[in-house]
Amino acid sequence: MMLTTRLAPLAALLLVFAPPLLAQDEELPDLALEASVLKWNYDLGGTVIDEDGDVIPLDEGRGTGDRSQTIIRAALLSNLWWLPDVELRFNELEGGTQTTIEGASFGGVQLAADEQVTALSALDETSLALRYPLQRDGIRLSVGVLLKKLDGMITVSNEDGSEQQTEEYDEVVPLASVQATLAPFGSFRLRLEGAYIEADGDRATEFAARMLWPIIDPFGIELGFLSKDFEFKTDDFAVDADFRGGYFGFLGVF
Repeated sequence: MMLTTRLAPLAALLLVFAPPLLAQDEELPDLALEASVLKWNYDLGGTVIDEDGDVIPLDEGRGTGDRSQTIIRAALLSNLWWLPDVELRFNELEGGTQTTIEGASFGGVQLAADEQVTALSALDETSLALRYPLQRDGIRLSVGVLLKKLDGMITVSNEDGSEQQTEEYDEVVPLASVQATLAPFGSFRLRLEGAYIEADGDRATEFAARMLWPIIDPFGIELGFLSKDFEFKTDDFAVDADFRGGYFGFLGVF
């Protein structure tokens, strides 16, 4: 289940051959630092499927777990042709559901008649983005690779917790990444980001729309919408988890 095997060569070629295409952004200094602390409130959707084909839906109506998480973000923006933009992010992803299924078991957990089963996912997500900027007509367009370290577990248990099955997930996932930033006036920024990979039956996508506004230089606000979709398999489960919602927080630009 190694997602790294398909995209790594493409990402390496991109990072090697992108520099000659770059042009400088005259509005940026040689180096600029962005730092944000954000609060993300998201809805959870998707499914957890066991080896027998039984399905647990992950939906907000049956949801468990904390749907509000903190995102810590730091980005070094470069106006040097030989140095890519570098962005580091950390956040947790947690969500689950409790429901009744038709089968007598789910993922090895035995269930009594009409007994509810609980599925809970908890992931620590660390992301490192390396993107080369290409400036054109006032839009800063950056392309590169987004490396995600996903470390967590999927836990399925019966209603009273006396039986449970836990599967760990620990993977480094490289996604092709593109980012476009528009500066309509002053230091105000509008930014769109997208990232994607699909390999060996697993898939990961991410989309973000951001507004960055240093109101009282160098401090301000960042707000936007963030969507993450992960499809992956463990030994006993196939997981499709969608996290979508808005965020708001504090921004510093130095």
